[in-house]
Amino acid sequence: MKKAGLIGLPLCSLGMALAASPAAGSDMDYVLSIDGPATTIYSATCRVGVEGGEWNASFDGSPPIQRVFTGNRLDCRIRQKSSGGFLAVEIRRGGSISRWRTEGAGSTIILSLR
Repeated sequence: MKKAGLIGLPLCSLGMALAASPAAGSDMDYVLSIDGPATTIYSATCRVGVEGGEWNASFDGSPPIQRVFTGNRLDCRIRQKSSGGFLAVEIRRGGSISRWRTEGAGSTIILSLR
């Protein structure tokens, strides 16, 4: 079975935290949205801090996508792999919104939220 990170939870046990959801359920939820042309390819790795440890999630694909992470810290690295298009990244938590945009192969967004 594939491991998810430092605390060694199997990926299947993280399904609730990684499920796509249009709205976060609590102030502990980080809602990550990646938008852009469907032809834009990206890879992402996120580390989520939770009480007593942390876990990692890696995913790749093309926009649009939305993931909900529950924890007290979120660190992500989102890299555009395709040469065309752009990535528009948004994080929502509680009433706060942060946005980033990048364009071009190899361009990377690195974010750290507490």
